[in-house]
Amino acid sequence: MRIFVDMDGTLAKWNNVEFEQLYEEGYYRNLEPNQEIVDEVNELIKQGEDVYILSCYLKDSMYALQEKKKWCQEHLPNLSEDKCIFVPFGESKAKVFDERSLSPITNQDYLIDDYTKNLLEWKEMGGIGVKYLNGINHTKGTWQGLRINEKSAFSTKNTSLMALVLGEKLKSEYGIDLLTAFENETQDMVCVCIYNSDCYYISVPFEIHHQPFSFGFSCDDLSSYIIHDIENQKTISFLPSDFKYATNQYYSRHYPTLSHCRDFSYLLGHLDSETLDNMEFTLYLYENTTAIDIDEDEFYFNSGYEYLKEDSRISLSYLEWYEMLIDTDELIKDFGFKEEEHDDREY
Repeated sequence: MRIFVDMDGTLAKWNNVEFEQLYEEGYYRNLEPNQEIVDEVNELIKQGEDVYILSCYLKDSMYALQEKKKWCQEHLPNLSEDKCIFVPFGESKAKVFDERSLSPITNQDYLIDDYTKNLLEWKEMGGIGVKYLNGINHTKGTWQGLRINEKSAFSTKNTSLMALVLGEKLKSEYGIDLLTAFENETQDMVCVCIYNSDCYYISVPFEIHHQPFSFGFSCDDLSSYIIHDIENQKTISFLPSDFKYATNQYYSRHYPTLSHCRDFSYLLGHLDSETLDNMEFTLYLYENTTAIDIDEDEFYFNSGYEYLKEDSRISLSYLEWYEMLIDTDELIKDFGFKEEEHDDREY
């Protein structure tokens, strides 16, 4: 898992200033940090997570690039300089990987950014976009994917960066989807997980209640704790009243394109997270970009998207299913991981 974090409007507070002021000496050097997410990024670096800064700069500015580097050195002192990537303004953040000889973007690469355009380009290249809500963006609600907000701790709507990393590590490495957390009568923090379509009740130690999934406990430590509870069959015996809402919110954020398709809840019970990720990527390209066209049971890539030809995440079967050329059971037969019949529980 690689985590790429934007600077302006994400790590640093966004200033509504005249465009000319962006060229003034000291502008970037003196930007006020969004301290809570800066602290979380520093903690992830300390825990050994693979963190990068990915920010744009004004190429014709005398000060922007050097001041941004100095800002990162001050506020992220343990992040090595080679992990601070700065892209000339106007160029795609997602396409800098070829120039830097970095390994291609996959669904294990997360971009934390406050600007929807950057997130859409990132998703088009195969990564996972996460919108940072800074208090002044997201006014039109155009981004339907994952979102973080450092003030929300852990919820079905938005979450903190630390909680996001924990949830994504569980999802990608163990196939465990962490749904929600809430306070019960005893003031313990409770999580609900879906693992292989079974629901689990996870009680997190009281010691970390005030900073759930946060400092002093690594994401790997907490992953081990949750896995231990699941292995001991702490299956939930009842569903909270808001469970259906929570699951719908969770999955619609992970798979905003796929979740609007037919039989989505049925797919959740039969396909693993990797297959669902691949379907979301394929259908997103097909539905929202000019990358893919399908003709006479074959698909092809349009000009500018030839780099996708070798991408194993894209499958004709997903497109045939989307176009109703094959039914859902046929798709599951090829990609499913379960033999038993799907239960009737609605997500």
